[in-house]
Amino acid sequence: MDASVEEQIRNAQAELADIKRELTKYVLVPKWEYELMEQQRQRAEAAEAELKQLKTALAEPIPARWDGTVIHPHHPNGDLDDQTIVCCLADDGTKRPIGLFLDDEHREALGLQLVDPRGDQAVGAR
Repeated sequence: MDASVEEQIRNAQAELADIKRELTKYVLVPKWEYELMEQQRQRAEAAEAELKQLKTALAEPIPARWDGTVIHPHHPNGDLDDQTIVCCLADDGTKRPIGLFLDDEHREALGLQLVDPRGDQAVGAR
């Protein structure tokens, strides 16, 4: 073997030994332990995101505007649900859709409040 090749091999082995020494400075954990820590981190992040979402939802109501659409239980689109859906859009800059779902009882209660806000019960007597 050529002397220069032998020297290159020794240099490469010395460099490999240096790399191995550098790696021992870091804490190595078994794969199963790393995977467990990763799962716990992901669960903690998900819980934190859910908590943030709940705090945001509880902090302030989302302003919404009626978009003029109401989907009744026997709507021509074939929906057979017993809920009336009042379609709205978020008025917080996102314009995301918001549906107010009302069963018969709540639809009637809301309708009475809208028609007779003072509770006079004499709608035609104004």
